[in-house]
Amino acid sequence: MSGFDKFIQHIVEFTEEEVEVFIKEHENEVFYSFAYDCNAETSGIYLSFNTLNSFEETLEKYREGEYASFYNDEESVLRLKYNPGDWKYQNFVYIEFIYEDKIKELFDVSIDKNSNDLLNIAERALLDFRKTKVYQAIPKTDDFLAFCIDHDEDELDAIERSIKIN
Repeated sequence: MSGFDKFIQHIVEFTEEEVEVFIKEHENEVFYSFAYDCNAETSGIYLSFNTLNSFEETLEKYREGEYASFYNDEESVLRLKYNPGDWKYQNFVYIEFIYEDKIKELFDVSIDKNSNDLLNIAERALLDFRKTKVYQAIPKTDDFLAFCIDHDEDELDAIERSIKIN
């Protein structure tokens, strides 16, 4: 197994362990989305979930607030719906690879923080995670979406890329 494959496997195993605990703790909730929110600066992958009820509460709160005019069109609402930063369970757990030398030592993989390396790795890990029993056990809506997003990326771009990958 290559270092790259070991690195992917490490992320998938971490995700399986943490999501399994999370869904047991939230067994009465149904989720419409799961995200790997990737931050190249910290070489971190932050795991997030949201429910439709939580999304609707957030949307209502934002529509009643100072920035209500930002949430009147379908595109803005969709951006909010798929923005892990506004989710109830944003970054419920994360894995960071702050030290590039350590990644190189453990997995013989180099991550260029100025490129999409981490996002590409996360997308591969997410594809592998989707094949697991833990992923299958997530209580999901019919239109459930699991996707990767760069921390500074537009939500609609991330969704479009995710759809192309699937």
